[in-house]
Amino acid sequence: MVVLKDLVQAVANKVEEANKVLDSLRSKEVAKDWDTRYVNDLPNAAFAVVEKGYKEGMNKGSKHLPHHNKSVKSATENSSVDLPHY
Repeated sequence: MVVLKDLVQAVANKVEEANKVLDSLRSKEVAKDWDTRYVNDLPNAAFAVVEKGYKEGMNKGSKHLPHHNKSVKSATENSSVDLPHY
């Protein structure tokens, strides 16, 4: 019988492993500063949140949490994720 305590420990171990992987990635890649113009020119798919009612070319403050680079084709694809900004 699996005890809840064992499950919690297993999850904690996986989180620790994931954090080690992220730390190693962070040490290899350094986030280049994205200036306002670069961020404003990113397509909607590059952002985690695009507020309802946003229209292309207007309300630049309505897009939040950019984490894809300019080559993004879809918000769900992984190849254009900029890991340091993610």
